[in-house]
Amino acid sequence: MKLTALSSFCALMLLFCPVSKGQDDSLLFRGDTLLVQGDTLPYLLYNFDTSDDKVELPLVIFLHGAGERGDDNQLQLRHCVRYFMQDTIRDKFNFRMLIPQCGSAYRWAETDWTLPSHTMEATPSHPMSALMYLIDSLIATHRVDTCRIYAVGISMGGFGVWDLMQRRPNLLAAAVPICGGGDPSFAMQLTSVPIRIFHGKRDRLVMPSRSVQMYEAIRSCGGEQVSLELFDDLGHACWNRPFEQCGIIGWLFSQRKYPLK
Repeated sequence: MKLTALSSFCALMLLFCPVSKGQDDSLLFRGDTLLVQGDTLPYLLYNFDTSDDKVELPLVIFLHGAGERGDDNQLQLRHCVRYFMQDTIRDKFNFRMLIPQCGSAYRWAETDWTLPSHTMEATPSHPMSALMYLIDSLIATHRVDTCRIYAVGISMGGFGVWDLMQRRPNLLAAAVPICGGGDPSFAMQLTSVPIRIFHGKRDRLVMPSRSVQMYEAIRSCGGEQVSLELFDDLGHACWNRPFEQCGIIGWLFSQRKYPLK
């Protein structure tokens, strides 16, 4: 697949309130767009303009939900990204971040989210295909620590994280799919990936059983690095709690995989 970068490197204002007094959030991200056979994949980058490019840095990939689809290259900042941008986090961890935006006509994983299960399509969706190409390009052109690449996704993005892991099981050092679902037939390939799964028990949009299903499938294949937490009092929009009460950012940055020999 031929993808052409449409350079539009510009600082973008965040959609959430500043995380510290006096901080200019417009300087935190720069935006670009990939042209993918007539389709576009907008994305935001954090910390890719650092003057100290001699050190390999971990990469966090954040996949948004269905409500943030579009082409404005801003809506994908609506949920959860602010947790990574807190001064306390950015002072403690030096990392890069990739935040793509799925087009309105597509999904990270082309499946019906209301189904009790699904089989992964042989061909990735247009935005997922572009995302995998983009990840490879960033690794090739920037100093990314390939032993510390992480993916976090909410709702539709949770499905996307599962889809990415299933298609590229050796890519990630850790993953956090929140209120999503995957294809349990790929469980054996995911046994070595540290995964923290979260879902609200009162979810009426994506069945909590989707997360339970993936957890049980991986465990049945011998996976010991997967965990599942179901929130009794939360529905679909449960994604703030893992950040606020479960320490997932610190956990992510503590995970590391070693190169295949």
